[in-house]
Amino acid sequence: MIKNVIFDLGRALINFDPEAYLEELRLDKETRKIYLDDIFKGHEWLDLDRGIITEEQAIKKIVAKGRLKEGAVRKILDARISFFTELSLNIPLVKKIKDNGYKLYILSNFPKIPFEAIFKKYEFFRNFDGGVVSYEEGVNVIKPDSKIYDILLSRYNLLPQETIFIDDTLVNIEKAEEYGITGIHLPDHTELRKKLIEKGLI
Repeated sequence: MIKNVIFDLGRALINFDPEAYLEELRLDKETRKIYLDDIFKGHEWLDLDRGIITEEQAIKKIVAKGRLKEGAVRKILDARISFFTELSLNIPLVKKIKDNGYKLYILSNFPKIPFEAIFKKYEFFRNFDGGVVSYEEGVNVIKPDSKIYDILLSRYNLLPQETIFIDDTLVNIEKAEEYGITGIHLPDHTELRKKLIEKGLI
């Protein structure tokens, strides 16, 4: 019997599309690729998720690659908040699940500054009973590392066979399923309602 539903945030409940954001800035294709490679796809981004470097350290490391000026990097990082927005199609589903008697948890890779901003900004977070966000936990605690799943299950005494996990990234789902958790792979956020109905959650 399912009692718990775990949500990833990015591309499930929170929009995260840096390529679209950079297009909105009207940057040419070559410049967009530099931003994507040096910031969003760089190891500094993952280190911020892990909580093992500060924003200032990340900026210095990105600038040291020699392709972006400090001011440009700061501008992009400061603007992250503007593109971490609610996926309005899915937000009402969170309360429906909660109203149906399930416990709700977060399991997400996220840096400190943008997470704290969206947690304060968006009311839907109040429906959650707890969660694990990578930056809070320390070195190498990031999906799909086993330790982040261990922390969530032990902290809230969750039984895998009573738990569903929703994530847009297949490898994260596969790791959860190794524990006996039921996975819902969500590469397209518009499919969430359909998948929740299929599992009998709403």
